[in-house]
Amino acid sequence: MPSWKDLPPIAKFSVIAFAIALILGLMSLGAEGFGIYYAVGFGLPVSIDSLRGDAFWPSTILAGMAWSIGFLIAGWICVRIRSYNKYTIWLIYVAILWIWDYIVWWAIITFKVVQ
Repeated sequence: MPSWKDLPPIAKFSVIAFAIALILGLMSLGAEGFGIYYAVGFGLPVSIDSLRGDAFWPSTILAGMAWSIGFLIAGWICVRIRSYNKYTIWLIYVAILWIWDYIVWWAIITFKVVQ
């Protein structure tokens, strides 16, 4: 198992960003989740307005916390594809975060995970 010093910079960034996003997802009381909704909200089949009453804020808190896992996924994938240049890897990293954001919000709204 590699030590922290042996990890590539993008892997270190991913672990730190995961921890920060996870904490912010909870401590922001849903502001992070609501904010990331607008990155993908136009493409979702159902609007966030379908979340009513007591399901709204827990859903936004859950979205912010679940989105943080995307940093670990993006870091792991980008470490595996080191053959591209630095800018292409960061573009792929951001695209993975955006796709993960879409998946998280799609699942929460479509399946009404929090009821």
